Amino acid sequence: MAYFVTDAQIHEYTLMNKIILLLIGLMASALQSSSQSYTTEKTASNKVQKLIGDAKGAILVNNLNDAITFLQKAIKEDSSCIDSWQMLGEVYFTMEQYKQSKPCFQTVLRLNPTYKTKTYYLLSVSSWNTEDYDECISNGTKFIQSKDPYSAWVVDVKRLMANSLFSRKALKNPVPFNPINLGDSVNTKTMDEYSPSVSLDNSILIFNRNVVSGSRHQEDFYISSYRNTNWSLARDVGSPLNTPNNEGAQKISADGNTLYFTVCNAKGGYGSCDLYTAQRNGDGWSSIRNLGYPVSITTWESQPSISADGNDLYFASNREGTYGLRDIFVSHKGADGKWGIPENLGAVINTPFDEGYPYIHPDNKTLYFCSDGLPGMGGIDIYVSRRELGGSWSEPVNLGYPINTRGDNTAFVVSADGKKAYYSSTPDGRTDLDLYMFDLPEALRPVPVTYVKGLVKDKASGNPIQASVELIDLKTSKSIATVSSGGNGQFFHSLPTGYSYAFTVSKPGYLFHSEHFELLQEVDAEHPFILNIDLVPVSLGSSVVLRNIFFDVNASVLKPESDVEVQKLVQFLKNNPTAKIEIGGHTDNTGSASANQLLSESRAEAVYEALVKAGIEASRLNFKGYGSGKPVADNTSEEGRSKNRRTEVLIISL
Repeated sequence: MAYFVTDAQIHEYTLMNKIILLLIGLMASALQSSSQSYTTEKTASNKVQKLIGDAKGAILVNNLNDAITFLQKAIKEDSSCIDSWQMLGEVYFTMEQYKQSKPCFQTVLRLNPTYKTKTYYLLSVSSWNTEDYDECISNGTKFIQSKDPYSAWVVDVKRLMANSLFSRKALKNPVPFNPINLGDSVNTKTMDEYSPSVSLDNSILIFNRNVVSGSRHQEDFYISSYRNTNWSLARDVGSPLNTPNNEGAQKISADGNTLYFTVCNAKGGYGSCDLYTAQRNGDGWSSIRNLGYPVSITTWESQPSISADGNDLYFASNREGTYGLRDIFVSHKGADGKWGIPENLGAVINTPFDEGYPYIHPDNKTLYFCSDGLPGMGGIDIYVSRRELGGSWSEPVNLGYPINTRGDNTAFVVSADGKKAYYSSTPDGRTDLDLYMFDLPEALRPVPVTYVKGLVKDKASGNPIQASVELIDLKTSKSIATVSSGGNGQFFHSLPTGYSYAFTVSKPGYLFHSEHFELLQEVDAEHPFILNIDLVPVSLGSSVVLRNIFFDVNASVLKPESDVEVQKLVQFLKNNPTAKIEIGGHTDNTGSASANQLLSESRAEAVYEALVKAGIEASRLNFKGYGSGKPVADNTSEEGRSKNRRTEVLIISL
């Protein structure tokens, strides 16, 4: 990943400017052979020398305005004194008055193109800051090609040249952008609102507000709920989440129940800024907890983002192992529930400059983040990268102008469907930050995501139970994620589109429950899957439908996607070694009764044979075809017929 302009690009500009550079060289020779073309401090008049000396004295005591006055008088006295122009340009440069410094350096190079190597650097930087991108590139190229350019400046000027290349193109090709203020229920007219975080179902918005009380400023969390197409009046989340310290840079979990955030200089902390978490309890929050080692250490950690499955924590840090300043790291949660040693995301994402504000979308493959080291509009820009096969990250893409501007652009999140983005900005005519929403251009969108949520109960007692909820890609048979339904029986799981999923809920002592989600096409995130699952205790006569057993129409050969469900059944039988089961095949009423009877029996036998092949003793298995004789739904609709075409498992002996 080239985080600045490449040598190939420099070579290209060299060819483009070959004739110009040649003329500059000839001009330099002519100027050097004629002592009358320009003067220096040493060859200037006594009056000019005194004025330059007075300017130097003013600079020593940091009286730069007086220095400017002396140098302007010196130039008025002798407009060909190259040292006066150079010094005046450097004073303006120090004061960041680049519109004034730029013509000074241009004059120096007109008088003598080989006067000082650093003049090209200073002119390149001045040109960048006056948005003269061609001049920035041209003079940066000359600086890099000069003899022995200062190496630290080479890195800096290459970055500005890369920004110039990008900015020049981006300004000519703006992306669609129409930000909408979230309104008075969220934003105030006098205080800053920033760092938005939105739950996967778009029902909860948590953000920072810089609360002003007299001369005191306090960063606290505020929360708003989406009701009837509007955000509710934001309220202070209160204690114990908000404290006398400043809390910020937060991200809420996909289910809206866990907050990850940053607290700096807290009592009992590990370093300057640490990562903390808190759980939502109804309308309140639990006590905050430091994530501890190895996530929080003595260095600076901030700006966390949690994956939808809760297993990957992204954050920014300046810890050992960075490529320069602050980098983005990720920590993976182990099977024991503990966070692993954080890993640097690598040189594709991180540069020798600053990266931060990671946001991993609920699709778990699209990462938005901020950087001032990648080519951009200047300052901090927002980028997107996508996880590729094998786990590597794609080349970051700048979100473009005017989403990114010459200022700093940070704290950016995207809705589950990938269509809306939330960020903070300063509204026209005001100085305080507000929260905005805008339509994200299609090329920058993540994979759309919907979700499944529900409640797991014991069918016999009706009580909620804690169970394992797993999502499996039927195409690869790989587990996407596993979560727990918790002590209250509730579960929440994101469902990225583009997959066929097996969804299973299991607990020792119960028959497992399975669902099938076909999400190969784009889904509507506003209409998720809501399930109430009754787990059936393992007992004589208990049964369950296998919803991930697949056959072609009028065929009895198991499709490869069925292997996930077969393996789940194999594991169940291994965990319950005394259980014997019957595999029952069922059809709808389409076709003749005899054909349906034969088809149902053949399909049940196919599952039986798959279990025997997987190592289950045949003596524990029985299979039977029921044809269309035991419907569970009306056969007058396709939905009903689909439910009737099923494979069931019945406990026939314990």
